[in-house]
Amino acid sequence: MEKPRLGRPPTLPQSARKRQRKASYDKKKARTIDLGNSLEAWTRLKNENKCTDSELVKMLIASHAKTTVSAKEKYV
Repeated sequence: MEKPRLGRPPTLPQSARKRQRKASYDKKKARTIDLGNSLEAWTRLKNENKCTDSELVKMLIASHAKTTVSAKEKYV
């Protein structure tokens, strides 16, 4: 095992750094609802459901919450 150099924090092995990067990426991914940032997808969803912007936002958040909860329950 290598000794930490003076003046620098000890470095993590590459596998641990990779694990941390993946965990932070998964957290960010869980927080975003991806519509591909496209106006077409937004208007298509709005027209299909015949609702206002605020109603569509509420619906997307609710459906996203259901999928994340069911995914968490699967691993418990």
